[in-house]
Amino acid sequence: MKIIILILIIILFSFLGLFYYQTTDNYQLGISDQKNVDTITELESIYKEFASIYLDNGQYQKAIDSYKKILDINSDSSQTWYKLGNTYVSLKNYQKAIACYKRVLEINPKDISIFNDLGWVYSVIGDYQKSIEYFKKYSKHKPDDPEIYFKLGLVYFEAENIDKAKEKFFIAKNLAKEQGRVKLLKDIEELLVKIGE
Repeated sequence: MKIIILILIIILFSFLGLFYYQTTDNYQLGISDQKNVDTITELESIYKEFASIYLDNGQYQKAIDSYKKILDINSDSSQTWYKLGNTYVSLKNYQKAIACYKRVLEINPKDISIFNDLGWVYSVIGDYQKSIEYFKKYSKHKPDDPEIYFKLGLVYFEAENIDKAKEKFFIAKNLAKEQGRVKLLKDIEELLVKIGE
């Protein structure tokens, strides 16, 4: 595995040299910006590959460094911000994950899946009010998703609001039954038995 990483590093430096050469050469010769765009896209692609390899090997800090290099090239890459947020979640650095997910929303306010991620992260750190707020935002866009009501029920349960928890669990149960979501339905029913319903 070390040999593969070493080879990839050599390839990266080769591309970085090529990138530098093409960029300076293009400016000197006044060649079209399309070549620069292509080179930048290739460079982003290389850093994405490195990040993926590092993640597969549990080298989260190196993956973070690769994502940051992509963001140096293209700071408006919502996909990169999202992956960076997920990597911070893997490191249990939830505040940085939240900042990344919020950046995704700034870039792409229509990416409603981020509401779900933010709801989950806030529940993990015990900020139940914000967790509920984001899960509710998600449920407005996905009112037929039983999992979001199940998650809301769990957060209300953690916040010791048992009545609200049961209410959300019953909504989740009915939707899961309608949709034939057998495993989710079983989980909900088991939980309702535990909390005395």
